[in-house]
Amino acid sequence: MTLEIHDRKVFDKGTRLIRQGEKPWEAYLIHTGRVQIIRERYGQKHVIAELGPGDVCGEMALLNNRNHHSTAVALEQTVTYVIDKV
Repeated sequence: MTLEIHDRKVFDKGTRLIRQGEKPWEAYLIHTGRVQIIRERYGQKHVIAELGPGDVCGEMALLNNRNHHSTAVALEQTVTYVIDKV
């Protein structure tokens, strides 16, 4: 499997990059900004990480072709680069 980094994508504060339970279409390399990773279990939301420049979100679901296990939300305007399967 080959992954490719392309297309810059900007997310405004509060915008969801990834939703828990959804099928993965792409992952994101964070260039600027911050992203909060949230996992919901039994109706309760738990913050499990905060990511910043140089971090990647959504890669495990993309690589394993499994639904996302968490939700990623931009904490501020966040510039990313899209990672996709080729």
